[in-house]
Amino acid sequence: MGDAGASAGASPRMYFIAANVGKSANLGTLIRSCVAFGCTELCAVGMKKQLQTFGAHGSNKYIKIKRFDTLEQCKAYLVELSVCVCGVEIVPEAQSIMSKPWQGSTAFMVGNEGSGMTAKQKSICDHFVYIPQYGNGTASLNVTVAASIVLQHFATWAGFTEYARNPAAEKFAITPLDHSTLSEEQLLLREQRHQAAQQLQAAEAEGTPPAFDVDFDPV
Repeated sequence: MGDAGASAGASPRMYFIAANVGKSANLGTLIRSCVAFGCTELCAVGMKKQLQTFGAHGSNKYIKIKRFDTLEQCKAYLVELSVCVCGVEIVPEAQSIMSKPWQGSTAFMVGNEGSGMTAKQKSICDHFVYIPQYGNGTASLNVTVAASIVLQHFATWAGFTEYARNPAAEKFAITPLDHSTLSEEQLLLREQRHQAAQQLQAAEAEGTPPAFDVDFDPV
């Protein structure tokens, strides 16, 4: 694909693969960026427990989340959808995002906050990109910052329509959610948050600490 943007026809779709994420707060903010920039779906790999979406500020209700046990299963699913996998990593063969090396519908994946991408993560990538830096003093960006920059570049290239703004609030508008379209994962998370909120209110009323870690976004 060239600098002129995506070719005529159906707009390329954007996906995100969440794997090897070390901090729950980063997962939440990654979800928030995925929603902001128009990702079709978030693929959560190897996360057997309830997804900790602290930091998403409710945006997790606006994106389809599909779970996979392994990266290989996730890759097979994306291949069926004709979606290529692009790793965001500073490897020798990585191309600058400024060259817009996009290959149609794409699933982006970033590495771990400290150790980067694992060999298994790299093995399912069709190509890699990196974000140019212009200052001395840091070897890389925070994973959420890096992901956000790449997602915004792809959305611009793909010709995604900018969402409406709310002038009164000086923010972007949020359309009320149609709960009939929620996935099973989203419905489960919604119910779990509701129950956790009730338990927290009861504990506060009794003056006792809650018997669970409070790490959820309000419904």
